[in-house]
Amino acid sequence: MKIAYITGDFPKRSEQFIVREVEEMQRLGAEISVYPAERREQLNTPWRALGRHGWSALLPRTGRAVSRFPLAQLAAMRRTAWRHFPGGLGMAVSYAKDIRARGIEHVHAHWLSKPAAVGMMIAAMTRLPFTISGHAVDCFCGGIGLRQKVASARAVAVCNQAALDALASRIPSSLRGRLRLIRHGIDIAQFKFTGRREAHSTPRLLAAGRLVEKKGFRYLVEAMGRLPECLCEIAGAGELEDQLRREIEERGLSGRIHLSGWLPPEEIRARMTAADVLVVPSVTAGSGDRDGVPNVLLEAGAVGLPIVACDAGGVGEFVIDGETGRLVPSRNPGAIADAVGAALSDTASTRRLAENARKKVENEYDVRANARLMMELFKPAAQRGC
Repeated sequence: MKIAYITGDFPKRSEQFIVREVEEMQRLGAEISVYPAERREQLNTPWRALGRHGWSALLPRTGRAVSRFPLAQLAAMRRTAWRHFPGGLGMAVSYAKDIRARGIEHVHAHWLSKPAAVGMMIAAMTRLPFTISGHAVDCFCGGIGLRQKVASARAVAVCNQAALDALASRIPSSLRGRLRLIRHGIDIAQFKFTGRREAHSTPRLLAAGRLVEKKGFRYLVEAMGRLPECLCEIAGAGELEDQLRREIEERGLSGRIHLSGWLPPEEIRARMTAADVLVVPSVTAGSGDRDGVPNVLLEAGAVGLPIVACDAGGVGEFVIDGETGRLVPSRNPGAIADAVGAALSDTASTRRLAENARKKVENEYDVRANARLMMELFKPAAQRGC
């Protein structure tokens, strides 16, 4: 089966789950062509956006594509959004031409934001079946034409229950039957489980993710002030890096907290082997953005690294307090510090939680099993036995 994947920037360091899904789809026999909806160059005017395909704007199929959008919402869009819309239309025109030439049979968009808008227009132009994957901010915060995007799709797969519930609350009840919970996953064979860990004399904490508000790293920094016996590494990059460095310095923690920048996946796995506890201090950002189920949780669970996490977004779907890890309220440095202390001191309980976390990864987050569910979503109804 030939499938077009409409993505954001691809491949993106913080979206390795999409890369894994593409690789697994190919292993299952699908022929995947990736079309990124984010480009470094900005096409800010209709004539630049459409470029040599400008004539296509006059064709009926382009009219069908534009008509999918709610005109009232389009009229109310901010100037910055208007600058992106012609670029998206031009991209859809260009990609649709290539998709027809390749004989592609299905269009799938990752993210309900710009990729879904571009994918929806491509599907209208080519009259191909269309599906979407939703993840986190695109479901929690919504956006232009959310109802129209879902209505245009045969199905929308969402990778965590919290995001699915948020999306369901933003669309008419008549469309909610199109939503499916299909979790992303990891290749479990790549992760060796170590159930018995000897703690270091100076315990080592690990955190990883983009340095943005919803990751809550400032609360981990504050918690470290209550954990004088611990060292901590925060791996990641992002807009709050300078602010985080200042806070570490102001609290006199520069000798115990290390910001290591972005690390490739294999380096993160190596750090997990050497760490004593993974801390995921997620919060709900002021914009409403929050985590789904961060990939770092799955990898930690797979290798047996004890987990302390904060209850925000979909984090609690994987970290079940007292069952697969220690889950505490968000924005609470004291609770984070207490949970880390318990993870380090109560070794028998910590080992049991780690074993349960590994089982949960195996049962619910196996990329091969979940990719098969996605493949079923792409098949025509006759082939699905519907």
